Amino acid sequence: MVWPHSSQALTVDTATFTTFFINNQSVGIDDPTKIPGLSVYPNPANEFAQIWSPEIQLESVRIINSLGQEIRNENAGYTFKMNLSLSDLPAGFYLLEIIGSGIHRSTIRLMKQD
Repeated sequence: MVWPHSSQALTVDTATFTTFFINNQSVGIDDPTKIPGLSVYPNPANEFAQIWSPEIQLESVRIINSLGQEIRNENAGYTFKMNLSLSDLPAGFYLLEIIGSGIHRSTIRLMKQD
């Protein structure tokens, strides 16, 4: 949000709030960079899925169900290849949030079959 002046006063009931803005600067979190060359196979999967990254080491993998709930968070151990067990999951669609070293992060859709 950009305001045309450096401060603005706002009166709410009996209190006055003054908010100051610094123009031409943004504050936020850096957007993550996708993991280059990342692959998850097989997809659809049954008992296991293999995650492979040719360039960036893998830190962890979050499995998220279709309701947005985290099912599991697994440490990948800073490796380039990881076997992910799916045997305890019911059939359905899942999101894998794969976190790599640095600011690398990718999200992959995975279908689990019985």
